[in-house]
Amino acid sequence: SAVAGFSDWVQTCEIIARNLAAVGIEVTVRPYDYGTWLQRAQLGEFTMTIGGSSSGTTPFNFYRAVMSSQSLQPVGTAGAENWHRFASPEADALLQRFAATSDVAEQQALANELQLIYEAQAPALPLFPGPQWGACCTLRFEGFPTAERPYALLSCFAPERLLVMMEVRPKASEE
Repeated sequence: SAVAGFSDWVQTCEIIARNLAAVGIEVTVRPYDYGTWLQRAQLGEFTMTIGGSSSGTTPFNFYRAVMSSQSLQPVGTAGAENWHRFASPEADALLQRFAATSDVAEQQALANELQLIYEAQAPALPLFPGPQWGACCTLRFEGFPTAERPYALLSCFAPERLLVMMEVRPKASEE
């Protein structure tokens, strides 16, 4: 299933259907209006669907969203993420360690281990990047996330956008 009107998603699903047909697997692409698609995805009422994933300033949010028992809901119960209903005890242990440290090198090592679990288990198949980006003007305001201070994603689609709104403030007068 895909969202009707999300032409990139629908076309991607059509390509996948053609490729699966070439190996003998019949797939019908069913575009739904956004509300219906989202409800079906969150309830786990699909055989295959295309969707986005959680992101953040580190890989933690992504891996928690796709492999953690904390994000796992039974089919029929709405879940904000982990629509494919997958959990890994090994990933849970690594995610706990990741959340408990602020050491960037240790987080990188843990992210590498999480990537190996993800590769081995393939709970979902990444198709293409969906970058989160934003633009800001610092002429009159300051406090936006920067490379030196990446406290949140700048994107208006990022869940931490409230953090950005709480940090941004009028620039001190330069007169």
